[in-house]
Order: sequence, then C-alpha cells, then structure tokens
Amino acid sequence: MPKVSVIIPVYNAEKYLSQCLDSVVKQTFKDFEVICVNDGSKDNSAHILYHYAFQYPNVRVLNQKNKGSSVARNTGMEMAKGEYIYFMDADDYIHPQLLEITHYMAQKHKAPLVAFNIMREDKGEVLPTDNFKKYNPRKIKAISTIYPLKYHSYINSKTPVCNSVCLKLLHRDLLKGVKFKQGNFYEDFIFSFILMSKNPRTAIIPQKLYYYRKNEESKTNIDFSPKKLYGYYQALSIIREEYQFKTNQKEWQFIKGNILPEILERVAGLIDNSSLQSQRFLIPMWKYMLMDLAQNKCIPWGGGGINIHNNLSEYPRMQRAWPVIHASWRQQVPFQFFERMRLEEIQR
Repeated sequence: MPKVSVIIPVYNAEKYLSQCLDSVVKQTFKDFEVICVNDGSKDNSAHILYHYAFQYPNVRVLNQKNKGSSVARNTGMEMAKGEYIYFMDADDYIHPQLLEITHYMAQKHKAPLVAFNIMREDKGEVLPTDNFKKYNPRKIKAISTIYPLKYHSYINSKTPVCNSVCLKLLHRDLLKGVKFKQGNFYEDFIFSFILMSKNPRTAIIPQKLYYYRKNEESKTNIDFSPKKLYGYYQALSIIREEYQFKTNQKEWQFIKGNILPEILERVAGLIDNSSLQSQRFLIPMWKYMLMDLAQNKCIPWGGGGINIHNNLSEYPRMQRAWPVIHASWRQQVPFQFFERMRLEEIQR
C-alpha cells in the first residue's frame, strides 16, 4: 500500500497538464500513487495522461463522463490505496518536496491534517519553474493544534489553514463519511469545514509549497453570478447544520463571531464589484440570504434583519459592506428565482 495517494481531477487541462504531472512524478518522496480522473475532457488531456501512465507505473488513469471536479475527486477517493490523500488541480503544480515535507510533519506531530501555504500568480507572485528552494523538513517549525479553525486564513492571513483542499495532506481515516458536494462552486469550502469540525490534530507550516496559476478558463475565475451566490448560501447552510445542530457549539460560536463576518464581507464585496445588470439579481438574493441567517440566529440582527443598521456595530467587520447590505433591503426578493435554483439542486 502506498503511503500517499495524489488525486488529480482533469478536465480540458492540456495546456498545463504536463507541468502539473511533472511536478508530481518528480517528487523527492517516492512512496506514492497518482490517480488522474479524466472528467470527460474534450481536448488532448487523455492522450497526455496515458503518456505518463505508460512511463510511470504509479500513475493510474480513470475515465468518466463529465460530472465536475467534485465527482472526480470522490471517484479518486474510492480508488485510492494510500494511507494519506492529497488533492491537487490539473492546471497548478507543486514544490518537489511537498509530499516529503508534509508526510514528515504528519508523522512527527501524529497529525491527520497537515496545512501549508500557497504562492499565487493572481496575487502578483512570480511562480518558480526551476531552482526551487531546498528544505530540511527537520528544521521546519510547525504549529500543532486540535483547533484548526482558530488558524483559518479568513481571520489570520499569516497561517495557511484555508478552504482549498490542495493545501492539505489528509489521513484517509479523517475522510471517512466525507464526500465533496456535487454541483457547488465552493466544494472545497464545505469539505474543509466538515473536516475541521472533527477537530483533528493539525500541523501548520508556513512554507509555500503549492503554485496556483491564474487560469482564466478555470471555474474559480468565472465572474460572480446568481449561481455562485447561491453556492455561498448552500455552503453556509451545510456548515451551519454541521456545527450548530451537532456537538460543536464552541466552534459554531467561533465561526459566527469571527469567520462568518469575513465571508459575508467578501460576498458583499463581490456583489458591489459586479455589473449593474448582475446586481439586479444578486442584491435581492443577498437580502434573502441575510434574512435567513438572521432568522436562524447566525448573525445578531434582530427581527429577521429589520434592525440591521442599529446592530451593525456588533459586527464591525461588516461596516464596509453596509452600502450593499442597505441596498438589498430596498429591493424585493425573487423568491421564484431562488426556489427554482433550490429545486434544481434537489433534482441533481
């Protein structure tokens, strides 16, 4: 049985796929398998995958009809044999020592979850292509905790516990009973919060071992839309159910007081930066989302949001978002539109 299974969902990724796979097969850590799930690609991706599978016996290719990255990742998990699981995207690449460092940290700290940092092209960082920095894993200082939520990047930008599963090495036992949510733009967000609800021993290191490329064709770079806003609403509903209605009351209070305000502020910013035409749909939906959160006591605004302005001081992080929130209260909620999206989700 390999120590690590690397799972890569692939869809029309021919432009960057070779660099992605090169960065994996050339890892300094050798006891791993690579599971590439071809999600119905229509370009040359399949040919590239089979080329690597022919060259490297630890590379496996699975084919499925196009069902999205969530289903592809779930398929990969079902087939994985490794003690640890690592997910990455086909248009990105990784540091040559990523598996060596994270596996060492997992063993040293007996940590089912190891979190590390990212270098982002869309943040103006220049991604390395060679001359990668060499690390001595034994000299890397890590934070060890059973409360990874407290180190979430939404509230502490210096620590890399964030939503992306590509920035985590995970023990397979931690993944029991957990799957990616199909059809949601924020499947990583949901998946990561469910994992953190288990309070796993987590080793956190600051090294930037993942290289995120700004791919304009990627799903994560699509303009903000009503469907993406609904994805946020759905994600928050699932997280609320996971924490509020189970045994994680302390963690839920922490999320309400620290992480939820940051999420809502980000959503408000995305709406505010959208076109006026998009805002005609987004702002009324945003009102519905806030009303639902208020009525379910996720935010301390009484009367289902009626006294929102008076209580805004209780959420200082939301003050910058107030213009968008205030605008939403002046518009009607498109219940039929919102209900149609909900029904479409149920039918999937």
